[in-house]
Amino acid sequence: TTATKTATITVTKATPVITWANPASITYGTLLGSTQLDATASTAGTFVYNPVSGTELTVGANQTLSVTFTPTNTTDYTSTVGTAHITVTQDSSTVIVSESPTSVAYGSEASTTFTVDVNPANGENLPLAQDVTVNVDGGAATCTADVAITTTGTCTIANTALPASGTAYSVTATFTGDTDISASPTATAATGLTITQFTPTVTITNTTNPSGVGAGNLVLTGTVTGATGGAAPTGTLDWTVEKNGSAYGTCTVSTLTAGSGLSTATCTLPTPAVGNYTATATYVPGADPNYLAASTLHTFGLYLGSSSTTPLPNAADDYLIDGSTAGTGAPNSSDYLQVTVATTITSVTGFITTAENGNPSPSATFTVGTGNTTFAATVATCNVAKNVDGGSSCIYTGSVVIAANSYVDLMADRLVASDTFNGWWIVTYTQ
Repeated sequence: TTATKTATITVTKATPVITWANPASITYGTLLGSTQLDATASTAGTFVYNPVSGTELTVGANQTLSVTFTPTNTTDYTSTVGTAHITVTQDSSTVIVSESPTSVAYGSEASTTFTVDVNPANGENLPLAQDVTVNVDGGAATCTADVAITTTGTCTIANTALPASGTAYSVTATFTGDTDISASPTATAATGLTITQFTPTVTITNTTNPSGVGAGNLVLTGTVTGATGGAAPTGTLDWTVEKNGSAYGTCTVSTLTAGSGLSTATCTLPTPAVGNYTATATYVPGADPNYLAASTLHTFGLYLGSSSTTPLPNAADDYLIDGSTAGTGAPNSSDYLQVTVATTITSVTGFITTAENGNPSPSATFTVGTGNTTFAATVATCNVAKNVDGGSSCIYTGSVVIAANSYVDLMADRLVASDTFNGWWIVTYTQ
């Protein structure tokens, strides 16, 4: 007879086979993509990777990549996990360094901005902000650019960090690298930094201390002011001095004495007398690499009152610019001075020497005014009081401008008619 028997069998879900070879090494900044996340399975389904596509891995060897595979046919197949390993090496980099402006005068180097741009080969940002040193002239001057993660940064060097140069100083920068990005080759700016010579300022001042008419010395002081914070100019001052249009004195060349950022030299004019003076001081830098030659013209007047012991005729005597007396108490129309250019009164100094017969020195007023028949305006006044010691002086200092084509005159008034006037005075001006 035929017999039938029933048996029961259990069939479990199959586990798909995942095939995933270890990807080739990549450099930092390369984002994970289909080239690396390319696992396959023995049946249809979906892959979920960890890390996901588009992830930027840090530098390291044998980093684990994983994938979770979910089959389309979940009745017959179960989900499974696969792994692979990848090595991430450092990315390479280059640097661009530039400067703007490319040429500055000595003393203003800080106005140049150095820009550093670090360029990783894969175009990624830096992991962290980095300091990059900019070297000018091989490191003779340096600054540190704080390069942001977006790869750019700037810095400046100090003023007067380098002397003036005939040619451009080299400008270089090197990114030293970090864990993820290797050091760059040294980059050199295309133009470099040229530091030109600075044009100093030359000024002249004159003392107002001769001991009398035709006696003592008048000293001119020339000051050469260099770049702010820079070295004091070295070299000489060449002097040219004229009195009433003719060469005067023996000043020729004076060696500068260095101070803090400036230098001075003097010119001594012996036995000063009434006159119109011009002094030109020309700075000659010699071997000084930082400064250009420069000069200035200093025009001034030296007007001295009478040294005679004979009293002036009355209490309001007028000493004109040329030293003559009008005796009218007002400017004299024939002896006024017309200035053709704007003129600045810089000082009025009056001095009364020992009075006659041991009496106290008289009091007086020294006035500079404008006008050719009357004083239309008083621009500077200096008063001397009586002095029982036999001598007294006064000084007016200021800066009073007399317009071009105006008239100017000087008047010395004894405040007491009976006083003996024995002394001198000086008015200085510049043009």
